[in-house]
Amino acid sequence: SVKNEFISSVSHELRTPLTAIQGWSEIILAGEVESSEEEKEGLKIIASKAKRLSGLVEQLLDFSKFESRKITLDIEEIDINELIRDVFSYFKKRFNKSDIIANLKLNDRSIVIMGDINRLKQVLINIIDNSIKFTSEDGEITIKTKANEGSVLIEVQDSGIGIPSEE
Repeated sequence: SVKNEFISSVSHELRTPLTAIQGWSEIILAGEVESSEEEKEGLKIIASKAKRLSGLVEQLLDFSKFESRKITLDIEEIDINELIRDVFSYFKKRFNKSDIIANLKLNDRSIVIMGDINRLKQVLINIIDNSIKFTSEDGEITIKTKANEGSVLIEVQDSGIGIPSEE
């Protein structure tokens, strides 16, 4: 079922940051760091992985609310191109750091839809984050919007490893 797949996926995603947090905290507590720079780097990793865990826990809580139909949407008018530009700017440093060429190919005119801006932002951040994770250096990510009659298509393409067709 979708629920079991989701829980399995999130459980797997939780293990990686937990392993890093546990490993680095044990190294620092045992005094096995070679310099204050290395200790600082370990603490940065711990902080980063803790932030990742918080995000995953939020996803679990959202899924649980969704399952129990307690999730509420704050519907308003949204310019989808403006939202994408906003999310895109959030990733600029990561694109540069990862040596990824990032392109925006947005519809010429603004596309206004009705939706929950925070939920849409969350979805876009997750998709772009995954694109970056699975795209190698000198890779490319392109985000496009197309207006159709009564709908909008948001496309995130990357030169990464892709998703197997059965998934």
